[in-house]
Amino acid sequence: MWYWLHHLINPHCPDCTREKFCKSCDTLTEQLVYERERNQSLLNHIVALTAKPTESAAPVVPQIPVGKMTTWRTHRQFLEENDRETARLLRDSQRQSAEISKLEKELGIPDSQQEEIKNAETVGGSS
Repeated sequence: MWYWLHHLINPHCPDCTREKFCKSCDTLTEQLVYERERNQSLLNHIVALTAKPTESAAPVVPQIPVGKMTTWRTHRQFLEENDRETARLLRDSQRQSAEISKLEKELGIPDSQQEEIKNAETVGGSS
């Protein structure tokens, strides 16, 4: 009864608060905060790695201005630049697909195209 009355009159008494906290509780609280921060940073890192770049998703193809007279030399330069850019994008996509297939083999993930072929054969063979 006296404890309740004491708590009602003086709720933040230093003697009462000292009893509620212990060193092991403080240590566990610090460890919990550290682990939560670490998990959040790992999640942020994973999200950053899996986010697809928006630049390569839609390559911008330059267009020749319509209605303007261009010389053959200018038109040829434009076409050559366009071909170079297309070739570079093709090389990059092939390099990325080769890296992905290499990683799939290392991790033991079956190739998605081979898996689709096997699924189509089993569906076609059973009917």
